[in-house]
Amino acid sequence: KLVFRNDLTGNLVYIDFTRRGTPSVVEFKDGIDAYHPDISPDGKWVAFCTGVEGIHSISRLFVRSLESDTAKPVELDFPTASIPRWRVLDSGDTVIVFVTGADNNEDVYTFIELTTWQVRFSNGAFGTPELLLMGNFHGGISDDNHLAVTGSTLLRVRYADFQSDIFNAFIDDVWYNGEQACNV
Repeated sequence: KLVFRNDLTGNLVYIDFTRRGTPSVVEFKDGIDAYHPDISPDGKWVAFCTGVEGIHSISRLFVRSLESDTAKPVELDFPTASIPRWRVLDSGDTVIVFVTGADNNEDVYTFIELTTWQVRFSNGAFGTPELLLMGNFHGGISDDNHLAVTGSTLLRVRYADFQSDIFNAFIDDVWYNGEQACNV
């Protein structure tokens, strides 16, 4: 299964290669300017937002069913949410990690004003968003929560300091000689 943005229309396009014969191709023509689509672990949903990475803007987050081209997308009730990524917690809950801004991270003050959140998604509905980190770590968070990254424009990282005597101590740093690593 593959989902991508059609740059001519702004719509999402879904291709299902699992069907026998010719792959099924569907363009969702609902008028939502879609960016950063990500298919759920079970392959039944796609999360996407309306904001572009590296540009300051208000962004809305949606999830839509891939099993129906007529079902309306479900919108997260949150002031601004960008770059959704699915994640399955150790508890088995499925969540979407998102950031409050897809801005570039070059200015440390702007970077730390933005935040990283997760929200449960179950039975076609969102739960209550939970704050994970200060900073827009839209590059991802490791499964054990010991590493968070963002690469637009600097490769900023937060990682666990296992040498510290302080429980849950973390170090914030810039890696890769201060150069861009936007697809981290």
